[in-house]
Amino acid sequence: MVLTLTSCQLFRKTVVPYPARPGYQPPQYAGQSTTPILTFPSPFSPTADAPLPEPDKEIRNVPPVTAEIFYSQQFKYAILLDRPVEEIQDHRFIAFMEYWYGTPYRMGGMDTLGIDCSGFVWQFYNYLYHYDLPRTSQAQYAACKPVDRIALQQGDLVFFHTQRRKRISHVGVYLVNNKFVHASSSNGVMISDLSEDFYAKTFAGAGTFRN
Repeated sequence: MVLTLTSCQLFRKTVVPYPARPGYQPPQYAGQSTTPILTFPSPFSPTADAPLPEPDKEIRNVPPVTAEIFYSQQFKYAILLDRPVEEIQDHRFIAFMEYWYGTPYRMGGMDTLGIDCSGFVWQFYNYLYHYDLPRTSQAQYAACKPVDRIALQQGDLVFFHTQRRKRISHVGVYLVNNKFVHASSSNGVMISDLSEDFYAKTFAGAGTFRN
């Protein structure tokens, strides 16, 4: 099936509010027969009452997302992940991605003015898993349990040697279908494929924090 997109609007960053956090449950869809692949119940032991990050002031007064807007966002990530739209149903994941997607890269950054790769992974885990990671890619690599690339599961970390020095210099979060999300130094927060030449050549390993 060939999809023809007449506008780039679909892939622009849409500022949306984070949904309710602890206890939030996305609605179930009538007649749903496909198991959603992007759902984020935490498989980790949560840190003791660690506060989840609040959205920046700029989005606190944005009205709730309508069903039509949410569907367009589902469609966007279905294309990016090459999966059926029915599988992309985690509202918290989509809200998180829409908030960060396209954010420019900034070394040491931790907000929407600019964020680096390990900072983005920290934000991902802190919000979606309520889990506090080390701050740098090298420390994240040292703290997680190694996992084979063929055994990658949603939420595992993927690491890269992107510089000449043989140390971990880049990290992302594996999603599904060989795709991972990361803060690229050239394009900011985006979804890429592990089979792309650059990432295939620089892949250094993967790790998990799953119990």
